[in-house]
Amino acid sequence: MVGLEVLPSGRETLEKSVEAVLSAVKLRIPEGAGYRKVLEATYEHRMSIIRGSDNVADIETKIGSGQIEELVAQAKDELNLIPHMVSWKPWDFSHQVKVIEEKAE
Repeated sequence: MVGLEVLPSGRETLEKSVEAVLSAVKLRIPEGAGYRKVLEATYEHRMSIIRGSDNVADIETKIGSGQIEELVAQAKDELNLIPHMVSWKPWDFSHQVKVIEEKAE
């Protein structure tokens, strides 16, 4: 792979990174926020795969989002995004949405 350093203990590094994402999102993002729901679903799924196999190639195949180093990079990116999402609060808005239904002819 070009651009990312090969991780000698990739599975363990990924597991720690996924745990960090799950911990951060649970501590910092409101429970009902869509962002939290998507992150929890994604990273809980990844964690179940990681804990279900010691084989890195098997984990990469089952997750289907790149090599182990790329998965670790994705988790680190998410960890960097979480504080921004906390400050932006996209789940907290004050505008009203009006639904207009068209009449069938």
